[in-house]
Amino acid sequence: MFQLLHFQIFFFIQHNPNFSFIVEDLKQIGSEITADWKLEESSSLGIGEMWATVSHKDGIIMPHINSFGFLYGMFFVSTPPESGYLKLENSVYDKSYYQNFAARDITQFNVPTFITAIPEGSYCIFPSHVPSQITSNNTEEDRIIIHFILKVLDK
Repeated sequence: MFQLLHFQIFFFIQHNPNFSFIVEDLKQIGSEITADWKLEESSSLGIGEMWATVSHKDGIIMPHINSFGFLYGMFFVSTPPESGYLKLENSVYDKSYYQNFAARDITQFNVPTFITAIPEGSYCIFPSHVPSQITSNNTEEDRIIIHFILKVLDK
């Protein structure tokens, strides 16, 4: 464990029996994603890495990309009100692209930034190449998030 910029990181949390339910949830989610994304039968999704962050008051998770996996996700263990928002940057948004292919209906999928609350006890999974961040924790309570990378594995 180490501490940096108002948060602590705990590595290898997938080996902690207190969080085994997350591994089981991810197995189920992985099988659904495998079917939805029509991955080859010789492939499956597996947990590449898993870690937790504990953000104290004013803690922030800076914008970053997790490009070493297929999907990046988070499980929101403890997210008190005002403890921040998840912010995703639409990586396909580009001014030249947008000018040539103007969207007729505005949704969270065709705008440059998508911001959402982080409800406690929920998962958020998205392509790992999408830049993400968690905004500042504006409470005195710690915000706890478990992060994970899902990779495509050969069976």
